[in-house]
Amino acid sequence: MNHLNFLFFEEYKRLDKLCGDIYGERFGVTHYIDHMKSVPIGDYRNIRNWKADLDQLKHLRHLRNHLAHTENAFDEDICEQEDIDWIKNFHHRILDRSDPIALLYQLSKKEQKENGQKKAQIAKEVPKYSSSALFVWAGIIVMVIVIMIAAGLIKLFL
Repeated sequence: MNHLNFLFFEEYKRLDKLCGDIYGERFGVTHYIDHMKSVPIGDYRNIRNWKADLDQLKHLRHLRNHLAHTENAFDEDICEQEDIDWIKNFHHRILDRSDPIALLYQLSKKEQKENGQKKAQIAKEVPKYSSSALFVWAGIIVMVIVIMIAAGLIKLFL
């Protein structure tokens, strides 16, 4: 049995459990991958390493599935220390809220806050007229029209 394969498998199970706890589902890494795949490119374009993280998660899931479903797979040298280190690091990133989905959530909250502030600023800048002020303006406009008719500037055909 390849020792790295065993360590990889255990670390993957740990990550899968964490992701499963987040989504309330079995197969947590698969749900995490599906979540990432469902996000439109315009939403994640400002999140560093999104595509690389997604590709790596898919690769590591493939390794796990090979180990779990292929006879004598643990005897092959298919896992490397870098795979184990990446899984540990990603697990830590999730706990730190610096993983892609957490960053997406933080970015969307920031944009919502900024959009809310812009709307509030615009609302402050737009003058608000009371209904009585509108009646005054309407009265002034009617008076101007009447005066123009009386002065012969506007001809009415009745």
